[in-house]
Amino acid sequence: MVLAAGAGRRLQPYTDTLPKTLVPVDGERTILDIALANLKAVGLDDVAVVTGYAAGAVADRKAALERAHGVRIELVFNPRAEEWNNAYSLWCARGQQALLDRSRMDRVAVDEQRAGRTSCSRSTTSSRSAPRR
Repeated sequence: MVLAAGAGRRLQPYTDTLPKTLVPVDGERTILDIALANLKAVGLDDVAVVTGYAAGAVADRKAALERAHGVRIELVFNPRAEEWNNAYSLWCARGQQALLDRSRMDRVAVDEQRAGRTSCSRSTTSSRSAPRR
C-alpha cells in the first residue's frame, strides 16, 4: 500500500496541481515511481494506492504506472485527506496488508505477503462508513 493522499503544501508551487507523490524527484522519476519500483523489486504485483488531494492526477497516470512498473494498482480514495491525517487513509484502505508509507517499507509485511501468509482484499472503500470516535 502506498499512502499518496496528502497535499504536500510544503512543496508548493510543485504541488499546486499534483499530489506530492507525483512531483519529480530524480529527473522525471516521482516518489510514486520509486515506491512502485521498490515494491515490484521485492515481488509484489498488486499495490493499493490511497489517494486524496489531486486524486485525478494519479488516476490519469494509473495505466502508464502499471505498464512502467509491471504492477496492478488499486486506487482507494480518502475523501477526508485534506482534513484528517494518514490514520484515516489507513482506515479507508483497511484490509490491505503490505504497507509502504511514501518511500519507507514495512519489511515484515512485505516478507509475509511474499511468503503467502497474508491475503489482500481488493475493493475500494469509499462507500464504507467512517470509524467511530
